[in-house]
Amino acid sequence: MLERLPGYSTLRSVAEQLGQIENSRGFQPALVEIEDALAPCFIIEEHADGRRTVFVPSSPTPAAGTVYIIAGSRVHPLDIPVTKALKCITKWGAGSGELLAAMKTPA
Repeated sequence: MLERLPGYSTLRSVAEQLGQIENSRGFQPALVEIEDALAPCFIIEEHADGRRTVFVPSSPTPAAGTVYIIAGSRVHPLDIPVTKALKCITKWGAGSGELLAAMKTPA
């Protein structure tokens, strides 16, 4: 019945994709340096040469985005749960101060 509502199928698909991101283990929230800016991202993989594969989600729909393979020195892991990072992304960056405060200090 709800499938008849305009946009319902799209919203349902996005919700399902967000659920997959939230339930993915190993997706570490981070901030990545892209040119002169920081962008919220998720670390997908770390490589032997020090580079990392990151996923930079689109806002406000984080199920879509861009994948980068980038120098590890440009990726700053965050000490927050995935859900908190997603909340900031889905709110067009509102609450990004919490992401900045959660940046882990380099070892």
